[in-house]
Amino acid sequence: MEISGWTIVGVVVGLTSLVLNLFQYYKKRVEVKSTDKERELYLTTLENLFNNLNNGQKYLREFETKKVSSSIIISNVRNQFESLKSDISGYFKFYKAKSLIRTTSSFQELVEGVDEITNAMISVIESTENYIFTIGGKSRNAKYLNAIKKVIKIKNVKYIRIITGDYIYKQLFNHIEEVWDKLEQGYLNDDFYGGIIATDDTVFVALHSSSLSSLDKGLLIKNAKIASDYRLYIQELYTTSEKGKDIDFYKSMCKNC
Repeated sequence: MEISGWTIVGVVVGLTSLVLNLFQYYKKRVEVKSTDKERELYLTTLENLFNNLNNGQKYLREFETKKVSSSIIISNVRNQFESLKSDISGYFKFYKAKSLIRTTSSFQELVEGVDEITNAMISVIESTENYIFTIGGKSRNAKYLNAIKKVIKIKNVKYIRIITGDYIYKQLFNHIEEVWDKLEQGYLNDDFYGGIIATDDTVFVALHSSSLSSLDKGLLIKNAKIASDYRLYIQELYTTSEKGKDIDFYKSMCKNC
């Protein structure tokens, strides 16, 4: 007996709703459970849900090509799958960043004050010999950006920058344009990663204020292993980011160019 397209759509819609509820449940469990073992268990469960969504999407695409009368609805369900996958994937990335910060308490130094922040970021950049990995889209500290430009001109430094969000400032755009040939750039539309710089042995995490236009607080983490973990984290994000954006794309994002 051949199962109708509408029956399949009904089943898929129900499964999508179930997976969404499971995602919200396990996400909450990850946040309230305190032990690493329990968090790992729930994150593994979320990863399995993500993989199941991938398999479900493949099936929907195959079914959609049959041009059945319900193909529009199937397309809508497929879009729901894509949105849900994006939510789960984004949560993985966000939670990993939070986990990295939580494990660094003994190496942290809180830096406060606009000038102090500038000096700290420049010091981090000038001391590196091999890596500058950074993520964020709201940088407008020209002194810090110029320090990067100088360092990558005189040192053989691998420079990765992931631009996030739907706009950037002129200072960042000018910097991107000036170092374009030496920059490995990626773009992520989501803007919940914050600002992070990871070099050979140091990490700087920006602590943005909702009331100040200039960055006046940051977390300085001086530890080679932690810096390596953060570089790996940024590298993973870079792998999943949109690459190949041209300079005109970033100019179109520029808020005050």
